[in-house]
Amino acid sequence: MKSIAMKTDSVYFPCIIHGDLWTNNILIKHDLNGTPVDLKFIDFQQSRRGNIFEDLQYFLLTSTTTADRRQFLGQWLETYYLSFTKTLARIQCPNPPNFTRGFFVGEMWNCFLSGYAYMHFAIPFQLGTFTPIEGEIEEQLPESITSSGPPPTIDEYSAALHAKFRKWMARSPAARNRLLELTREFVDYGLL
Repeated sequence: MKSIAMKTDSVYFPCIIHGDLWTNNILIKHDLNGTPVDLKFIDFQQSRRGNIFEDLQYFLLTSTTTADRRQFLGQWLETYYLSFTKTLARIQCPNPPNFTRGFFVGEMWNCFLSGYAYMHFAIPFQLGTFTPIEGEIEEQLPESITSSGPPPTIDEYSAALHAKFRKWMARSPAARNRLLELTREFVDYGLL
């Protein structure tokens, strides 16, 4: 994941990303006939500097099904690329050098494993059970993480969060099934 993030300035198109772009954070207004007429994004606390692949992968892996991705992924990527380049032209911003359709699709696949790794956080967070089961005490992050001493390393912090997310997954059959389905899909793609 870090190696993908490091490419943002040197290879990819750097931008401000939403950071938590999935169906629950998209509001669609419909007219009386049921036709979508407006769209709003909400929940911006994960917004940060990133690249165009992060939000797209997050949305695709959290908000679409394996069956739909198998059928429509190529079409979705084509539509996204055309919309992205059209928007850049409209605001008079040049495409990044060598940012062709082939480059975009190839790099999307190269980044997919990073997106899959992030799903081990996103899926438990979205579908997991956060509250303790009766009689269970909510596990706190280790004192070394929360104390006013030196800040924890990224590895220490990640390990503590990983333990918490595993508990959320253990309590949620929906989260476990979703991650298992996603894992099988990535095995079929030959990425795992």
